[in-house]
Formats: sequence, C-alpha cells, structure tokens
Amino acid sequence: MNRWLILGGYMLLTACTQLVWLSFAPITDAAAHDLGASVTQVGWLSAVFAGVYLLLGLPTGRLTDTHFSRALGFGAICNALGAGVRLLAPHNFAVQLLGQVILAVGQPFVVNAMSALAVRYFAPQERPKSIAAASASMFVGVLLASLSAPLLYAAGGLPLVLGLHALPTVLAALWVLLALRTHPTYDERSAADTGGWAWLTRDRLLHKLGLLLFVGFGTFSALSTWLEPLLPKGISATTSGNLLGGMVVGGIVGAATLPVWAAARGQRWSVLLCALLLTLGLLAVLALGQTVGLLALALGVGGFFLLACLATVLEWAEEHVGAGKQGLAVGLLMLVGNAGSLALMLGVGSLVEQHPKLALGLLALPVLLGLVMLLGMRGHTAKGQS
Repeated sequence: MNRWLILGGYMLLTACTQLVWLSFAPITDAAAHDLGASVTQVGWLSAVFAGVYLLLGLPTGRLTDTHFSRALGFGAICNALGAGVRLLAPHNFAVQLLGQVILAVGQPFVVNAMSALAVRYFAPQERPKSIAAASASMFVGVLLASLSAPLLYAAGGLPLVLGLHALPTVLAALWVLLALRTHPTYDERSAADTGGWAWLTRDRLLHKLGLLLFVGFGTFSALSTWLEPLLPKGISATTSGNLLGGMVVGGIVGAATLPVWAAARGQRWSVLLCALLLTLGLLAVLALGQTVGLLALALGVGGFFLLACLATVLEWAEEHVGAGKQGLAVGLLMLVGNAGSLALMLGVGSLVEQHPKLALGLLALPVLLGLVMLLGMRGHTAKGQS
C-alpha cells in the first residue's frame, strides 16, 4: 500500500479515537436521561480515557517500539470492538461503560504509534509532514465529535450517535489492519539500540519536552472545557460555542502546517516560545473582558500556535531519541500531556464558578513556568542534546 494511503488510514483511526472518546461529552444532560444515570456518571464515560492512558501510556509505547504492527493492530481492533459493543445496548449505562473501557485501552496503542509510523514508512525529510498530519487528525476528531453528536442526537437519539460514530471507526480499523500488511520501507528498529527502559529516566531533554506538553495540553483542555464560564458576562452559549470552534479550527490549521515549517527551518524552539507568549496574551484578553471580535482573534491565533505544540514536540522528540525509541518517547510525552489535562481541568473547575479571574491566574502560572524552562532550552538542538 502507498505510504500516503497508510497514513490516511492511520489519520482516520486517530481521528476516530477522539470521536468515540467524546461521543457523550456534547450531549451529557440528554445522555444522562437516556441512560438512567447522573451527569457525573456520564462524565466518567469520557474521563475513563485519561485514567487508562495514565496506566497504559508507557507499556504501550514500549510495545510499539518492539512489536509495532501487533501493537497498532491491537489498538485498531479495540477501537472497532469497543464501538461495536456500544451498539449492543445504546440505552444501558453498563454496556456503554464497557465499550468506553475497551476504546480507552485501544487509544494509547493508536496514538503512541504516531512517530513510529512516520519512521517506518516515510523518508526523514517527510516525517515532519506525517507527524503533523496525524497530530492534526486528533483535533479534527475532537471537532467532529462536538459538531456531530448534538445534531445526530436530535435526529435519532443515542442509537444514531453511536451508530454513525462506529461506522468510520470500524472502517478505519479495517483500513489500518490491511495497511499493516505492507512491509515498512524504513525499518530502522533492527539496527537500533533501544536501551530498554533505562534511557527514559536519563533523557533530560525529553523530560523538558514532556513538561511543555503538560502545559500546552493542559491549557487547551482547560480552556475547551471551561471556556463559557471564563468568558465575560453576557456572551451567549451559542457565541461561546462558536468561539471554541474557532479556536479548534485555528488549532487544526496550525497543527497541520506550523510544525512542518518549524522542522524545515530549525525553528521548533521559536514556535514553542510564540505559543507560550500568545497563550499568556490570550489569558490576559479573557481576564480583561474584551469584545467578541478581539476574543475571536485571540482564541483563533492562540489555538493556531497552542495545538501546533503537540506535533512540534513529537517531531522534535522523534529526531532526538532516534530509531527504536519513538513509541516509548511518545508514550511518555502523551502520558504527561494527559496528566496536565487532568490536573488543569480539575484545578480550573474548582475555581471557575466563583472566581473566574483566579482560575485564569491558575492557568497562567504553569505557562509562565514553562516559559522560564523554555528560555533555558534555547541552545538545544533535536539531536545530541540531553
């Protein structure tokens, strides 16, 4: 199979991991009624993914390095199986929870393959494009979930939501399983000294990149979760939804283009610096209660740079760690990123209702700390630095 077709199938599967993860998030109240569950219980249908990722992030990354095809194939099968299980009883909470757990187990096997797939099927000069495209597909899945779930629910309830979310997921799984029959063009793993697990504890540059992802992932997750109460009073829910959509669309464009530009020109550090500075500017605009037009501009530009951080960090790490270690590196980075999402979402959530300005200050603190750390990384290059 052509390498771009392989990447296309992987991008669809990656997007679907986000689509099925967030099937219930945009329709929480309605889903709670249909499932006979509380809103909190429905929230756990999405939250279980973060918990499972924290448990499986590193082991699945190691399996991706040592048994790439089997690991990614298992992730694809879990996604198809979990989506199918949810169709068995659309209005039964226990069945939906089982389906979500199966999907959550499959997600790290899929996402941790992002850099390893690029290394196996793409020449070095094409790898930034592959990683950027795969990274952008994650955010496409987030956007599709937020747009499609309310519309599908209005048209046919939970059965239609789960059915039409399962269809591309099963198709993507079959596509990837077929693609994995193609022998890698650049299988460098056999010549690499993977070093087991020990190297992971000594790689200071990778640790710093993980902390930057903690800040970037966590800030985006907190803003996307709590944007409406963080906005100035008087802005409608519809406008808030449009502003969030603008931030995600800007982020998709940024994730698909900016990391490729940065890798080609050796400007990864500069892109991350701009992302942190613009995020501080975005938080300031939210705190000062500016007009809708200025908020839309700030969110769009902030999203463009903020979501580009993921692919920029992954591509930097891919070149830095070398062949045979990409899966474990991505596993660590995504684990820290998910930890950031969980920590900042909970922290902001505890303050946003009574003290929205203080919540914005809480978000600004890790961004400032990340900025200080990044300034100390100015001399780092992708390879040969730790």
